[in-house]
Amino acid sequence: MLSFPEAIRHFHGKLINGDKFALGKFADGEWGAIKGAQFAPANGEWQSDANDPVFERARQELADALQYQHPQYYTAICPCYTDAIAFSGQPASNITYANIFVNANYPFYKEHFIKLYQERDIWLVTHKDADLGDLPFVVERFFPIDYNAWIVNRDLPEEILKEKPKDKLFLFAAGSFANILVHKLWRENQDNTYLDVGSTLNPWTCVERLKRDYYMGDTIYARLSCPCDGVRPACF
Repeated sequence: MLSFPEAIRHFHGKLINGDKFALGKFADGEWGAIKGAQFAPANGEWQSDANDPVFERARQELADALQYQHPQYYTAICPCYTDAIAFSGQPASNITYANIFVNANYPFYKEHFIKLYQERDIWLVTHKDADLGDLPFVVERFFPIDYNAWIVNRDLPEEILKEKPKDKLFLFAAGSFANILVHKLWRENQDNTYLDVGSTLNPWTCVERLKRDYYMGDTIYARLSCPCDGVRPACF
């Protein structure tokens, strides 16, 4: 496995080269949902209820996303979640860090990824309350989603696929739904690049139900790489 700083540079290089690929992020919340945990995360993005058939279908879609394999399909999983890695069945070459774009890598992300976004046709999926006016790049298409989008907006993959997008860079800030979107869209249309960017755009979009320490100055999270450094919550 590449080191933490090497990993973000690897995907930056793929973007520079114009590679088509997909990257979904599976942190503790997604892994908990796959295992059937019932909870409503503090960030208010989504909830999970293993006793509800609708949630069970969504949970299975999340599990399918973790286990799907393709040479250009990457799963971001915290290295200390060895059970999730084993469940995924992914080759080591297709596993990276769940927090690849945040913590100590966030300065590199802001400097280099944002610049690339300015050069690409961006299709963004995030909460309907997001403020796009301050984003440092142009959003060609915006797909607003609701709280608990993996249930409420479950028809969105089909809606997007009907448009037959090509050469677009998709950015997902959509909680667990991002992984389902990345999987379904990549499986059916490999003419684009799909990235789960998590909370990295929050300082601009102001979708901050749970503020992240890594972008709030000189905090311990801003200096961490993998949560295996000793602070497990850094994996968000």
